[in-house]
Amino acid sequence: MIEGKIHFKGLVASPDGQKIFRAERVGTVEDNMKIGREAGEEIRAEAGEKFFEELMEYVADIQAANTKPTKVA
Repeated sequence: MIEGKIHFKGLVASPDGQKIFRAERVGTVEDNMKIGREAGEEIRAEAGEKFFEELMEYVADIQAANTKPTKVA
């Protein structure tokens, strides 16, 4: 840790772990929102919109599967 600074590490991965995108920033506590936003923008640019669309479809599928009624024996 750098004295008086925060170190932000961001990571987004595909569900199977085959694609991993990382970003890191160091800044002041006062700039916490800025460094987080910049890291997110970097990851989004590197991963591409298609990656996030597929990730959202995966999440929706999992949520739908978890809300289906189950048969009680």
